Amino acid sequence: MFSMAWAEMMSYSNSDTKKISNPLMKYIVEARRSYSLFQHHDGVTGTAKKHVMQDYGRRMSKSIKELQIVMSQVTHYLLTSSKTLYKVENENKIWFEFSEKADDFASLFSERVLETNGYDKNMVTIFNSHGRTRSEMITIKVSNPNIRLYTINLVDGDEEEEDINFQISPVFDSQHEILNTQFYLSFVVEVAALSLKSYYMVELKPEEGSNPSMEIANIRLYNTVKQPFQVKPFSDVGVFHQGAKFMLENGYVRTHFDENGILEAITTLDDKVKTDVRLSFVQYSTRNVGEKSGAYLFLPDGPAKTMRVESPIVEIIEGKLFSSVKVFLPQIVHYVRVMSSPGVDGTGLQIENIVDMRRYNNLEIAMRFDAAIDSKTIFYTDLNGFSMMERRRLSKIPLQANFYPIASMAYIQDTSSRLTLISRQPLGGSSLQSGQLEIMLDRRLMQDDNRGLGEPVTDNLITKSSFTLILERSIPSCRGENSKNGASYPSLLAVGARHALLNPLYSMFYLGEKSKLSSLSNSYANVERDLACDIDILNLRTSITSSETPTDSSAFIVHRQGFNGCYKPIGMNCVTNEGRLSLSELFPHIYSNNVQQMTLSLLYTGQKIEKSFMVSIKPMEMYTFILKH
Repeated sequence: MFSMAWAEMMSYSNSDTKKISNPLMKYIVEARRSYSLFQHHDGVTGTAKKHVMQDYGRRMSKSIKELQIVMSQVTHYLLTSSKTLYKVENENKIWFEFSEKADDFASLFSERVLETNGYDKNMVTIFNSHGRTRSEMITIKVSNPNIRLYTINLVDGDEEEEDINFQISPVFDSQHEILNTQFYLSFVVEVAALSLKSYYMVELKPEEGSNPSMEIANIRLYNTVKQPFQVKPFSDVGVFHQGAKFMLENGYVRTHFDENGILEAITTLDDKVKTDVRLSFVQYSTRNVGEKSGAYLFLPDGPAKTMRVESPIVEIIEGKLFSSVKVFLPQIVHYVRVMSSPGVDGTGLQIENIVDMRRYNNLEIAMRFDAAIDSKTIFYTDLNGFSMMERRRLSKIPLQANFYPIASMAYIQDTSSRLTLISRQPLGGSSLQSGQLEIMLDRRLMQDDNRGLGEPVTDNLITKSSFTLILERSIPSCRGENSKNGASYPSLLAVGARHALLNPLYSMFYLGEKSKLSSLSNSYANVERDLACDIDILNLRTSITSSETPTDSSAFIVHRQGFNGCYKPIGMNCVTNEGRLSLSELFPHIYSNNVQQMTLSLLYTGQKIEKSFMVSIKPMEMYTFILKH
């Protein structure tokens, strides 16, 4: 985002922009240094001492807040209609705040509430960092549900308002009461590649009645007798002292849950085939004698024990756009969302687990799926999000030796189906039986394992892990992969879902004076043609001088993913083009026509090309270019 804004600034003879570009660049440089520090192997694996971990956390929290300032200032500049006359009123002014915030590194991100009181127009701006148009669901908190939500489109040179359908869902407190000052607002946004788009909301006056574009969610509570207070606009809450099996669905899948709100099967709607996919949480204890599990060692006392789920409180939300189930277990809050979205986020299940291990000793918790998939002894995990590797479970080696890193994706498959688990955070996992896939969530160990750390693993924080679960059917008679060479590729849908999970849409609330909204454009879009489905932008990085100010060049790095074409790319509105890339179509109005190819390290130069030159990228290759202003 900063690189595009800096390219725009260089296009205008406005020296005032340096008042923001130079300090923002220093924030970015500091964040780069912190990020490089986090890449130390002890920072990645959790084998750092407690005070070092806290230093990592403080640096990360500081960098996140400073980068949010960068995005706030840059968003305001890019949306400003007259960039030639842009004036910096206050270098430290926060024009936009993100919909999520974290007070410090030890706390989880929480949602900000957009105050819609009064009849002034409120603006929410969405940023898409992908090189393709995205149509996905976003959810934010608002203070009043009775609003009008719309966006402004340019049609034949004229601005036209378009009303947006949305869903209002409840916000519960810790006692399972419905709040009357906060509501979840869910709606589908469509944002062009590398662009910003604004949506507006206005509180309706009493005489205007309710909005016909508003959908209201239905609410059920299982395993409780407490009736929550009635809150408008929701109808009576269904309260049941005992749970019952239920289903949630969207346009692609129907998900089946047991009476405790735990997933037990998935039906793919295009072929009406139901597959048992039983989710459970398991726990490993450590050995009683000899060496025990610690920061470096995983030495369980045997196979995992399934955690008993005994009538937990279950919150079920059902709506036309968004449905969810939240289960409150002793160590875990388990949350599953099913969204009726036209994008990749509507093709599978969005899973979140909030784990609190602080009251437990010598315990390691994992999430496990037992599926009716004949995967035998083979499963697949990724290498740093780059390629997939075949893994074989071997009975002759210890249980812990069958675990592998899962940086972002793992899957099991047979001749007709594939179950893919995409992870937003690197974890460890395995497949210990045919049709089984499990991934670690957290661990707390009370002893040092004598491998150099000198401390037990007791610095646990409340931790959230996010996943996407996708069940796919292979196209009949499609030629599959060659299993003899050990190589495998995710489906195009899984590639897109991973990119969406790791690089989500960013929602920002406008904080400036409402009277100045008219000086901001409704959107910023600069891309002429989207990238192909299998080409991802890894970085657009502005170079710096010795004094840490931005230069006139930026490094642009792209990667073409390899994928298995035997699965339908549902939820994707892009195309593949055999790896062809034209920089002039991606950046038609910024950067000069002269482009320099570089090595990935930016140390060695390649050939010089024109921006209009059509580059052909082979699968799994990465290309680096230097773009000049």
